[in-house]
Amino acid sequence: MHARTKIAVAVTAMSIAAASGGISPAGAIVLGQATPALAAGWSIESTPVLTGATSSALAGVACETATSCVAVGSYVNSSGVEVTLAEAWNGTSWSIQPTPNPAGATTSALSGVGCSTIIACTAVGYYVNGSGVDLTLKERWNGADWTIQPSANPAGGGVFSGVSCTAISCIGVGNGSQNAPLAEGWNGSTWVIQPTATPVAGGVLSGVSCTAASACSAVGRSGTATLAEAWNGTTWSIQPTPNPAPLDTVQLSSLLSGVSCAGATGCTAVGYWIGWKCNNGKPFCNCLELPYCTHRRATLVEAWDGATWAIQPSPSPGYAGLLGVSCVSASVCTAVGTYSGLVIGEALAEQWNGSTWTYQYPPTPSTGATLTGVSCTAGAACTAVGRTNASGGTTLVERYSG
Repeated sequence: MHARTKIAVAVTAMSIAAASGGISPAGAIVLGQATPALAAGWSIESTPVLTGATSSALAGVACETATSCVAVGSYVNSSGVEVTLAEAWNGTSWSIQPTPNPAGATTSALSGVGCSTIIACTAVGYYVNGSGVDLTLKERWNGADWTIQPSANPAGGGVFSGVSCTAISCIGVGNGSQNAPLAEGWNGSTWVIQPTATPVAGGVLSGVSCTAASACSAVGRSGTATLAEAWNGTTWSIQPTPNPAPLDTVQLSSLLSGVSCAGATGCTAVGYWIGWKCNNGKPFCNCLELPYCTHRRATLVEAWDGATWAIQPSPSPGYAGLLGVSCVSASVCTAVGTYSGLVIGEALAEQWNGSTWTYQYPPTPSTGATLTGVSCTAGAACTAVGRTNASGGTTLVERYSG
């Protein structure tokens, strides 16, 4: 498996599962639910049309203020080549920021972005060189231009999935070509590979959040289980994480796709789990004989209190999953993702008030949608990004001002 196929494991797995045999859109919402009411406060924002693009998507977003956001992703140009994409919000409209692509790259994409100020942002992703090797990609915004930063790579190459910045330092995470977690640190002048802990089953880090240069949490998956690692300024260490095991459900896998830390002892990670639910009232069933069991995908939220990770009950409307989260405090978080309802792949948002998670239905284009990232500057000021599910797909931005 190429490293780049792991960078979108959450979105890819969810898309494939929703379209596979035995799983119907209606099957995800057969609990008698009517068309859900749209959540108040969410609205779709207009994004620039990319000339000649055959598809486009936004993967990550960072907002320093309510009037300053940067979103990154990629698009396929008129020549059929995937290239980097960055867009900026000035409080009134979104505009495209020109981004460079490595010389000789056959594919380039940005997957995450972090900012320390409105004129200091770092975006990460990957590119494929002329020899077909996946290599990490880092680009820096100085308030006027995006430039490519010299990049470190593990043996065999690697990709980045997420980044978090504090002051002048940044940490990017992803995975190397040998199915090993990858983390690199930016000290203001160079990127340096940091020693990560590798589980026996290997691992992929999909998101990271830092509250200080020496205090970061990263999450992802190892084999079929969730994975969390902590950075103390010197080393990364694995933190035990729970994996859901609902009654009458045979769990296949679970993963964490995003994390947000509001303090050194308070982090929230989101993702989803996949399994088979028995419909015959028994703890086990033959899942090759429908309708005796139903394939399930459900939201997963885990919280770190400074000592342990614990699962927080989260609503899961139908066949659902969470891909991104942003917390402005330990008691105020917003998570986004997708669920299969009347349209395959509809926008989903959930909010945490310090005691419970409640779900919302942001507006979804008629072609369906997936929200992959979110950034909040206040509890009632969030920007979420992703893509529509139209043929080829187009960029999507939704704003919450509840």
